[in-house]
Formats: sequence, structure tokens, C-alpha cells
Amino acid sequence: MVGYSRGGGGMAAVGNALRNMGISVDKMADVDGKLGRSGNMIDSTTATLRVFRPDKWSLVQMLAPMVGLHGSIFQGRSNTPIDTSGWFDVSHGGIDEYGKGPLGTVQCWFFGSNP
Repeated sequence: MVGYSRGGGGMAAVGNALRNMGISVDKMADVDGKLGRSGNMIDSTTATLRVFRPDKWSLVQMLAPMVGLHGSIFQGRSNTPIDTSGWFDVSHGGIDEYGKGPLGTVQCWFFGSNP
């Protein structure tokens, strides 16, 4: 399961709902997620969660916290946010691309192929 930008909170909510229905979500990727406090927790302690961030600054990094959205995502009721798994040489607007962004890396991780 992949969440991008504001979809990071949706990814957490859907992953938690599926888990509550007994459906396992083994791999989750947060691609520069901007999450509110009510949607920044992955309940499962067994799902592997990776966080990918852009290396180039954009207005999104400045403005998101002003409207209550942050990049931190937590797992298993921990108070420590998940560390970033990878940085990519793009801005927020380019992070959802194959090639320069992490989607090729995420695809390989999910399906075991080569980029």
C-alpha cells in the first residue's frame, strides 16, 4: 500500500481498517506524506513501513505544518516517528515519479523486481 502527500493519512486509515478486518498489509510506503494527528499511526507492528522524502525544498514543506499537516508517521503506538528510508533528488511535486522519484524503488520492494 502506498500513500502520497495527503494520502499518507488515508494509507494509515485503510491499512488499520484492513488489519481490523483480519486482512494483513505487509508492506506500506509513505511517499512524502503530510499527515494530521488523527491519521499518523499504523497500528500494526508487523507491517514493514518505509518513508521516502524529497531532497529539494518546496513550499509544501513550509506550508503543510501551518495547516496542521506534518511528515511524521508512527507505528505500533510508538512515540518515535519512523525514520526516513530514502531521500530523492526531487521536490514534493516530483516525488511521485518513476525514475527520479521513489516509485520504481517501491515497486521493486513490493514485487521483488529490478528498477
